[in-house]
Amino acid sequence: MKDLLQLSNEEMNESENEINIDPNVLKIPAALRVHRYDIVNQIQQRLNNISRKHRFDKQSTQAWINILKEKGYNTLFEIINTSQADEKANGSKKELLMVAWVTLWQKKILLKQEDINLDSTHKTCVSFLSDRGDCYFFSLVTRSDITNKGCPVAFFITNSESSFTISRWLSWLKFECGFYSKRIMINGSVTEMDAILSTFGTEVQVPVCHWHIRRAWEKKLNRVEIDHSPEIHRTDKNRRKQKITEDNMGTQL
Repeated sequence: MKDLLQLSNEEMNESENEINIDPNVLKIPAALRVHRYDIVNQIQQRLNNISRKHRFDKQSTQAWINILKEKGYNTLFEIINTSQADEKANGSKKELLMVAWVTLWQKKILLKQEDINLDSTHKTCVSFLSDRGDCYFFSLVTRSDITNKGCPVAFFITNSESSFTISRWLSWLKFECGFYSKRIMINGSVTEMDAILSTFGTEVQVPVCHWHIRRAWEKKLNRVEIDHSPEIHRTDKNRRKQKITEDNMGTQL
């Protein structure tokens, strides 16, 4: 079954066609035959019944938040109508969606860590608000003392990657969960840096990930066009000669 799940649609269709022409299979009425799409639909329906608490996404999300609250989790669920004055900061968004949660075990790790990494992922899901735009998934990640590997300690979903929404999430973590860190590493986003500084002030250090800095430089360097004409090479050669002459004269003096 595991090998079959790795097949492409074309391979699955070819395999299914070979099975359908089998004489033993043809003895079974077509209405009683089970196709692979029937299994997929049953699995999808079962997953929807488990994950969805209401047929509308907004009500389903609110129901999940209430369930997490009953379990003692820290949760945030807000929909804010933006004014015209806020459109410049939030783009064309008329409504801002903010959903966040922290489990009990995550909170224990979160409160004792001094170094945290703020990570973001784009286009994780589609907003259920009127604009139906893409959402952004943020998480705070730190090193686990048990596994010595990355461990997520807070989650946040929003339809606006603005300093306002990120700052609102961090403020909620600060006052609702008691979160305060000495260092919060980011990928290089100016928006994230503004949100961190506006929430915690300059007492919190905001280092930038070296890997993301190197990748940004590589992208910019790849777009740089180098002129290989003979005139440019002669000019560079003359400049180097002039530099050497000036250095020698300075040494003699």
